[in-house]
Amino acid sequence: MGGLPRRAAFIRQEKAEDIPVLILDTGNFISDRPLAEPSLEPALVKADLILRAMDAMGYAVMAVGEMDLFLGPDRLRTLSKTTRVTFLSANVTDTDGKTVFEPHRILQAGGVKVGVIGLTAPPGDQTAFKNRAGGTSVKDPVPAAEAAVKSIRDKCDLLVVLSNIGYAKDLELAHTVAGIDVIISGGTKRFMKNPVIKERTLITSGYYEGRAIGDLAIYLAGDVKGWVSRYEMDLLNTQIKAAEAKTGTPAGKRHYESLIEKRDSAARMTLYEPDLISLDPTIPDDPGIVEMINDYRKELLNSSVSSPGQAAPRGERVGYTGPKACAACHEARYRFWLTTDHAGAFDALAPKNAGADPDCMGCHVTGYRRRTGYWPKAPRIDLRGVQCEACHGVGSLHVGSPDTYSLLHLPLAPLCMDCHTEDQDADFDYFRDKGKVCGEL
Repeated sequence: MGGLPRRAAFIRQEKAEDIPVLILDTGNFISDRPLAEPSLEPALVKADLILRAMDAMGYAVMAVGEMDLFLGPDRLRTLSKTTRVTFLSANVTDTDGKTVFEPHRILQAGGVKVGVIGLTAPPGDQTAFKNRAGGTSVKDPVPAAEAAVKSIRDKCDLLVVLSNIGYAKDLELAHTVAGIDVIISGGTKRFMKNPVIKERTLITSGYYEGRAIGDLAIYLAGDVKGWVSRYEMDLLNTQIKAAEAKTGTPAGKRHYESLIEKRDSAARMTLYEPDLISLDPTIPDDPGIVEMINDYRKELLNSSVSSPGQAAPRGERVGYTGPKACAACHEARYRFWLTTDHAGAFDALAPKNAGADPDCMGCHVTGYRRRTGYWPKAPRIDLRGVQCEACHGVGSLHVGSPDTYSLLHLPLAPLCMDCHTEDQDADFDYFRDKGKVCGEL
């Protein structure tokens, strides 16, 4: 969600160029993992915010993602009525075999009719899915796509599939189903700066978690008979110019003529320019979307929806002790910790009104929504901030018998990088920065 203001700013810049634009999304817009029952209420509040932001940016359609389905189809249908963004899935069906959402839609962009089909990945956890979405099935996406293509192929100039079925399955889709011009691949962490061409289908991606945004310019003139990138055409022209000076020999002339033939063949294809833009701090935040997020966070602060579940009793044998229990034996280390940013991590949320935002709190408190950890409905003040147990492990057994139960002496880099991601802390260096927290290198 943190990338929404930058995404909005980039889209506004693109629209300012007065070129016809279609804004599409491959789904999984709320979460990248199945939502647990206590998370549903805050997830709905978050979904409402994201959809309002997508409306403001001008999104046209979005595929229903596998993880979106864990909200429950009924909740998704209700959400779809609150937004201008159309939810698409050609392979989510009810007990009668009818599609729950629109399978496809035809859009207009600069006089071009663009058919868009949505495909949903079958949920990996079928038991949890049936408990949450009983009576709903996710069919094999390949035959569903084939049926959808037959339904609209002759009604559109360009046919796009919004897919979150994974890159390997997208390759199979391109190989198996004729008539698809473009597949926008979700459900993948592949950074596809340059699209892949399979058969006559262009496969590209917008990356994941909103960390980047895909920008694909298509210069359509008639039917798509193949694809050639702007880079390839520019390279051919450069090669032709260099070869022209060497046509004085038979070999040079043959090489020049072969390049001309290659360029003529490429010119009959559809020209495209791809880009994948990292939504890093060089892109300014859109003030309107920032205001939306601030209002959302204020709502969370004044609402119980950010506080799912109930904390477990503190008297349990295994549980979080709080930092003062550590200080009894490690007083010097405790006093050093009090001077670090980790100690004030929870307070750092206040300027952004994020003290109840589930997307932020996991990295600013200890044991967020874990048994005996920090639960907003029953907040433990001693677990605010990133204290000893966030890095070294739950401490009750060690406190009771330090010679028998040891804790992790120094956390490894992957644990730190769960929160110090490139997006959140691009300057993070584990070997340099660990001393700022624990006072040792």
